[in-house]
Amino acid sequence: MRSTGRVLAVTLAMGIAAVSFASADEVGTPKACFDAIVRARVVTQIPTEIPSCEDCIIMQWPWFLDLTVQRVVSGPVKKGPLTVLALVHSPYAPRKAPFTFALRRNTLGGFNVVKKGDGKPLAQCPDGAQPVAPYVTPADGRTLDDIRKTAALRAAERNY
Repeated sequence: MRSTGRVLAVTLAMGIAAVSFASADEVGTPKACFDAIVRARVVTQIPTEIPSCEDCIIMQWPWFLDLTVQRVVSGPVKKGPLTVLALVHSPYAPRKAPFTFALRRNTLGGFNVVKKGDGKPLAQCPDGAQPVAPYVTPADGRTLDDIRKTAALRAAERNY
């Protein structure tokens, strides 16, 4: 029987040829740290293509989230529109109150949404902490915007 970590690694490694995915455990250290915390409304949610695989269950994959940041609790983020990457299984349910998001800088100049993974509180990243890999990385010659446009078209086709 495969371990959960191996199944996740296999699942993520079998993603779309033009994209590579990173699991939450692979995107940097310390694992549970954040660069910013914001209160924001989710405006748009676009799932990337679900990786195909046999003999596995995909519990989460990268999504693009367009946020409207209403309050910056801490960190180098401004109020207003912000697009981030999140590892989720389904869309955030609409609600009137904003969500609180912990964000980690990524190497493409944006942010990944960070979740508590081991039940311990999230810590602020130390000064000088390097950005982490984004949850989805474009292939050579492509951009995140290319991936987003393709994902948006596919989501529209599925009425997602």
